[in-house]
Amino acid sequence: YVTEKDMTYQILKLFDQRIENIPLVDKNHIPIDLYQKTDFSVSNYRSSTIIRATVPVRVSFTGGGTDFTKFINNKPCFILSSTINKFCTASILLNQNKGIKIYSRDLDEEIYLSSIKNIKYDGQLDLLKAAIKMMQPQFSFYLETFSECEKGTGLGGSSAMTIAVLGALNYLRDHNKLNLYNLSDLAFQSERIDLDIKGGWQDQYACAFGGFNWIEFNKNEVLVNPLKIQREYILELEHNLMLFRIGGTHDSNEIQEAFNIEYTNKHNDQTIEIMSDLANQMKNNLLKGNLNRFGSLLHQAWKIKKDLNPKVANPLIDKCYSLAIDNGALGGKLLGAGQSGYLLIYSIPQNQNRIRKALEASGCKIE
Repeated sequence: YVTEKDMTYQILKLFDQRIENIPLVDKNHIPIDLYQKTDFSVSNYRSSTIIRATVPVRVSFTGGGTDFTKFINNKPCFILSSTINKFCTASILLNQNKGIKIYSRDLDEEIYLSSIKNIKYDGQLDLLKAAIKMMQPQFSFYLETFSECEKGTGLGGSSAMTIAVLGALNYLRDHNKLNLYNLSDLAFQSERIDLDIKGGWQDQYACAFGGFNWIEFNKNEVLVNPLKIQREYILELEHNLMLFRIGGTHDSNEIQEAFNIEYTNKHNDQTIEIMSDLANQMKNNLLKGNLNRFGSLLHQAWKIKKDLNPKVANPLIDKCYSLAIDNGALGGKLLGAGQSGYLLIYSIPQNQNRIRKALEASGCKIE
């Protein structure tokens, strides 16, 4: 007999000894399957294989809020973003049991699905269920997930987790694997359409492709352009950026809905042109290594975003941002939909200690 932990090498050795049928037993030595020499295939033997997909979350420097379908249909949208060293991981273990077992380590929640046909959205791990439903797997498996960032903190963690689950299942599609554009679209469908989570298009593409990207959303297509930035510029940018956690999480649905209303009310071609020009300037200065100018443009972009939707901030966020500027920061922004999460600050190293002390005294925690 063999167990689920045995490698194909051990199974083939038994077949080589003219053994025609090999029982597969569980940890209690109870038979659960039978491997037959005539139909056993190494390529299909995955019982002991773990498929693991790790996807980074993202920081959006500019363009956030303009990447909604109704806006893209009127004007092209440009997003400058980068993924960072916080990750969402999905691990899949194929098994011989029926159904799908899902466990979220960070949320400490566990559910069992007897079939993908019985998937219902009831508030318990719906994000994971929707991703599984999109891929329509025709096999049983155990899915374990872990996120290094809390939900609703502005880092695109929901999209990163969705992409991780889709990516792990995509690995098992053999010759029918989807490309990154396909996976990004599936993630959008899963979150925005199936689960009706309000938001734009950028998170799915930024997390799926990873790295520094200039993403162009046009009426008829999406183009993800990886930016070739000199390593010393990236290292200097990392040295000059500070990430602060502001307490609480937000309801992105409510904030995004408010943003849509405010944006529509204040929407005009001049505003779009200003935002597009800022985005291009930030990209160009980043590519040329003009990082202090990049930081100043970050400040301008944040002011425009606040003007379009005052609900993106609150008194605590305004206070912390003002403290950072007063202590020497050149710019920054709140990440995500708003109200809470992470505050990104750009400052030369000489001023960072003062900024850190001022913000920590206000209850912020540097990451």
